[in-house]
This record gives sequence, structure tokens and C-alpha cells, in this order.
Amino acid sequence: MEQFSEIVQGLLGGGISAGTVTLVAWGWVKQQAKRIEKIEVAAANTASFIQTYEPDIRCMIQRSEDMHEWLSRTDEDGVKLVYSRNKGLETAINKLTEHLDAHNQMLIQVVHELKEIRREQP
Repeated sequence: MEQFSEIVQGLLGGGISAGTVTLVAWGWVKQQAKRIEKIEVAAANTASFIQTYEPDIRCMIQRSEDMHEWLSRTDEDGVKLVYSRNKGLETAINKLTEHLDAHNQMLIQVVHELKEIRREQP
């Protein structure tokens, strides 16, 4: 406040009339009032928005917390459940692999027997 007084005294002492200082100060006050009014309107709009969508916002927050909790769960080995193996799928793949291995062994035997038959033919 002291600095403002010094500025005003300096302006008055420099030949600028008190009316000019008053007009400049009044213009500045009006600008600040408009800024404050815009801020108040924005704050009211924001508050209205939050009140309108508060249930949705709370639901989103809850879902985010649930997802964070679910994604941070781990199995007995410390592996996050998101990355852990599906036991049913693993079992099915193992059985399929066993059947494919048996099928390959059969095909190898068929090829050997065909080679033997070819050798035996004149």
C-alpha cells in the first residue's frame, strides 16, 4: 500500500492531475472487477458441473480404485494375476502337445516302415 501511495505522489508531483490518476485507477479497478466476476462465474459453473456429475465422478473414482486393487493382486508365487498362467489353458496345451508328440512318433514309424517296404521291393 505504501508503494501505491508513493507511485500516486510521484505521478501527482510529475505534473499528472489527480483526475487522470483517478481515471487510471478506476479503469484498473473495473478491469479487476471484471476478472473477479469471470472467475466467480467459472467457479459457479465448475461447482454446478461437479454437483451434476458427482455420482458419475464418484463411480469413476471407485472403478479406478477397484482396477488398481485388482491389477496389484498377485498369486502365491508373487506374479501379478494379470500375467499369471491360466491353469485350464495350460493343461489343455500340455495335452495337445502330448497328442501331437504321439502323432509325430506314429508318422516317424510310418515313414520308417515305408522305407523298409521300399528297400524290400525289387
